[in-house]
Amino acid sequence: MPAQPGSAEAKQWLTSQLLGRKVMVIPLRRDQYGRLVSMVYVRPWYWPFRRNVSLEMLKAGHATLYEQFNAEYGGMEDQFRAALLKAKSKNVGIWSQKDYVPPSDHKKIHLRGGKGG
Repeated sequence: MPAQPGSAEAKQWLTSQLLGRKVMVIPLRRDQYGRLVSMVYVRPWYWPFRRNVSLEMLKAGHATLYEQFNAEYGGMEDQFRAALLKAKSKNVGIWSQKDYVPPSDHKKIHLRGGKGG
């Protein structure tokens, strides 16, 4: 499956925020596939407080919200949605793409031979 547009930029941004820094991982639960769903926090060297990595990715326009079955937001859904709407309104990151395709649709299109669903 080809990489989704914006994924390289998102990875580069995430690497710049986390590489070489201490992170705090707070497990929330296991998903339907047994994967650990967690909140990740990082404290930048210039800031005395930890920052939620998911929230920062949303603000920068490098992420969208998972809204499928059993989504987990760790009590931060309102903050996540506000950050998402603000990034969309500013046309930053993935929201600057003319024809943005959500990850779930991208997967459907490419795993089913381009039939889209």
